[in-house]
Amino acid sequence: MTAEFNEERRDALVTRLVTSRALLERCLSEVTSDVGMRGTEWSVGDLLEHLGESYYQDMARQFLNEESPQLDVYDPETEWKRCVEQALSRVDDALSIARVLTPKEMNRTGWMSLEPLTVLDTLALCVAHVEEHLAQLKDEIRPREGLSSA
Repeated sequence: MTAEFNEERRDALVTRLVTSRALLERCLSEVTSDVGMRGTEWSVGDLLEHLGESYYQDMARQFLNEESPQLDVYDPETEWKRCVEQALSRVDDALSIARVLTPKEMNRTGWMSLEPLTVLDTLALCVAHVEEHLAQLKDEIRPREGLSSA
């Protein structure tokens, strides 16, 4: 692939990431913690991911390692804002990588499932992943929760 083709591909990925980030921010902007956390359907993956969290184990370790620890009060609004900011930050991370890639870096290659994968390929996978979940959020989850599709 030529350097010019790669730069055009990178620019297209950046455009898609910028568009996706703006849509993600718009889709989440009016969602309160009550709506955001009340999901009515869990997948097996959601359940496993949730069970894999170490909240209570960390709390037990803190009790064992500190004298009379004071735990923060759980605030669903603060936790919701953290989740939204984290999701947006992940897109920002991809943008910050994509925007500064040199032609040489674009072609850096690794291997996944015995197939070559370039830096641009990984960013394309990232964009597709964000777009897939945005479509779910916009077209399935928001309407199911009584919100406009944005």
